[in-house]
Amino acid sequence: MSAEGAGNRHSDSTDLVQSVDRTSQKLQNALKQMNRVLIGQEEVNRLVLAAIVANSHVMMTGMPGLGKSRLLGSINTIFGLSFNRIQGTNDLMPMDVIG
Repeated sequence: MSAEGAGNRHSDSTDLVQSVDRTSQKLQNALKQMNRVLIGQEEVNRLVLAAIVANSHVMMTGMPGLGKSRLLGSINTIFGLSFNRIQGTNDLMPMDVIG
């Protein structure tokens, strides 16, 4: 093993750590912004953010007026994503959503 090869691995490792630190900071800032919009729901905000990072889905259910649409609208603004609200009904079919 050459010293040059070891130096490249150290550089790659340092770059990775810096990238993770930057990403962590961005996620912490996003969570702060989400917590400002939906006050008192830190766990919900954290779990929704985790689903975004995991490239997963979230189904928001609950009584009217709890801030579900407001939370998702704020995520739209924070991350520059698109947001469409679908009012679920008992007879809603997948084709009604995807066309």
